[in-house]
Amino acid sequence: LLDRMKKMAMVDDRPVYARSVRAMALAVHNRRSDRATLADDLDYLLTASMGGAYDYANPTKAQRETSRWDNSNTQYANLGVWAAADAGLPVPGAYWEELEKHWTSRQLPGGAWTYQASGGPQLTMTAGGVTSLFVAGDMLAATRAAAGVDKAPFKPELQRGLDWLATDDNSITPPQHHAGYGLYGLERAGLASGFKRFGKHDWFRALAAQVIETQGKDGSWDGTDSLRAETAFRILFLARGRHPIMMNKLRFDGAWANRPRDVAKLAEFVYDTIERPVNWQVANLEQGWQEWIDAPIAYLASHDPVPMTDENLDQLRAYVENGGLLFTHADADSSTFNAFVEDLARQLFPQFQMRDLPPEHDIYSMVYKLAGEKVPPLRGLSNGTRLLMIHSPTDLAATWQNRLPKIRPLPFQLGANLFVYATGKSPLRHRLDTALVPDVTENPLETFTVARVKHGGQWDPEPAAWPRMAKWFRRETNVALNVVTTDAAALRRSDTPFAHLTTTALWRPSESELDAIRTFVREGGLLLLDPAGGSADLALALGRDIAQAAFPDQMVRDVNASEQFIGGTGAGMVNLTKPLLRVYAVEQLSDDLPTMQIMPVGRGWIVISKLDLVSGLLGSNTWGIMGYDPNYAQPLMKNLILFACNGRSHAAPTLPPPATTPESSVSDGAAPATAPQVIEPPPAP
Repeated sequence: LLDRMKKMAMVDDRPVYARSVRAMALAVHNRRSDRATLADDLDYLLTASMGGAYDYANPTKAQRETSRWDNSNTQYANLGVWAAADAGLPVPGAYWEELEKHWTSRQLPGGAWTYQASGGPQLTMTAGGVTSLFVAGDMLAATRAAAGVDKAPFKPELQRGLDWLATDDNSITPPQHHAGYGLYGLERAGLASGFKRFGKHDWFRALAAQVIETQGKDGSWDGTDSLRAETAFRILFLARGRHPIMMNKLRFDGAWANRPRDVAKLAEFVYDTIERPVNWQVANLEQGWQEWIDAPIAYLASHDPVPMTDENLDQLRAYVENGGLLFTHADADSSTFNAFVEDLARQLFPQFQMRDLPPEHDIYSMVYKLAGEKVPPLRGLSNGTRLLMIHSPTDLAATWQNRLPKIRPLPFQLGANLFVYATGKSPLRHRLDTALVPDVTENPLETFTVARVKHGGQWDPEPAAWPRMAKWFRRETNVALNVVTTDAAALRRSDTPFAHLTTTALWRPSESELDAIRTFVREGGLLLLDPAGGSADLALALGRDIAQAAFPDQMVRDVNASEQFIGGTGAGMVNLTKPLLRVYAVEQLSDDLPTMQIMPVGRGWIVISKLDLVSGLLGSNTWGIMGYDPNYAQPLMKNLILFACNGRSHAAPTLPPPATTPESSVSDGAAPATAPQVIEPPPAP
């Protein structure tokens, strides 16, 4: 395709458009064999510029005197030149100065742009103006670099353009004609700015839903003579807009963007590192954790303390507890902000302590192996299984902002390591595929009570795991879970048939607690012992200090495919005979996979997992956890609950596969995408 493209003569009446698009296409792979054509297109576009503005073709001297230009040709030419510059071809700095001057001088008073010198505001041209000003700012950053703080993040003209997009429904009302062209322009503006929302609108979610609803039965859009172009524009909008989100930069009242292009430049570096395009977003601190959970990292940066209400603290805590990583950053090495972060950590997680991360921590070797005195220091706060917070007391973002990966590689490499740590080297989620599980509004067919065992150790490392599991279980089965916290000494089979006991550290139950466990199991309860974090020593201790201590005359045995909760032969269960592990566990264990164990006693069972299960219930893949992949941990927990609640000998008809939400859905998840699966009610105990 690229070779065919290079043979095009580019002599029709639209060479500015054509050469701009070809330059963008050739720059993607930037092959050596394409450089001559790319350079030729760049030369044409530079020559055709009229003070940063463009007509359909390189104008003659007489045509230049008429000053005919339009902002549509101009934005495409700007994108083409930008692509060539990004591929390493030289572009004079004066070009970007002219480009910026054109767009700022042609802006309407209300912040929008129009097609030519006269006319009303248009979404397509405003998107083009916003994108072009971001491009110019990026390309001029090196000459305007400043390490100062407490400045407006954007130039006034760019801010007015963003404000226009945020007004009313401006951002989600594509033009009636050439709508695909408009969608592409808005996608470029959205990704350039990083804004998840323009005003009240999540622009990509809203517009993606519109696009899908208007697709023809043959797969195309807009059955006109421009069908191919309009269809291609929409595919491009959907594809580029749904790239995984690397990081949500939190916006608040104050100096939230001292380095307004820091994450944008880091995302480009990460793209090159993992060879997968990633996006980034600006999300509002006031909008809450559900808005941020589409990214594995929430980024809070400033040089001053951030004003925090109790609700803000609750939202930050909920984001982290639901699997997110809070990354805080001291702009300009601010000691004031460093002190604020220490206090923030105490308010969010008073049970844990912020510490310097040692040089041997995985964060320093995820992709790039970093060592030596020049490696930027980091502090972290852990719950015993994963890092909940990471803080940079020195300014990494100033280097990201100024696009200096070759001159100062360490901050970029550390930023890439941070992202890979948060995602655990697992397949990346696309933009709309979050770990958030929406509620089900229908009445449940049945309700099962399950117990979380409270004890004297660290019994609750992941407080959000079971609330999320309950929602996931409900969507899979149409059975509600009543999750109750029960003291180990108060465990009763009459209250619940299933109990989950986890811890991050060694803990020995008292004799009264062992008595309660004995009675619970003998009367038909299932007690699951789960080593949070997956430590082999901890798993061994759980079996020794609980199972064997409670029943010294009983033997544990390895589970096998014949177990109902592994083979998936019970009602509503799935086959789990092929374990799926986190990448970290695969790398650490190789082929030495520890087997779950079971101890049948009386009418009940103790099941001992050798790998972490509780972290998998969050749906996230943070590095460093020796555990099952969430896509295995969740159905395994479901099988165990059904096994305990339905009874080992309960025979029920085979049910259809569990209902899940299709990956491509753009629904906000208010209701299941398909009818929930129904399972038979349990028999009487």
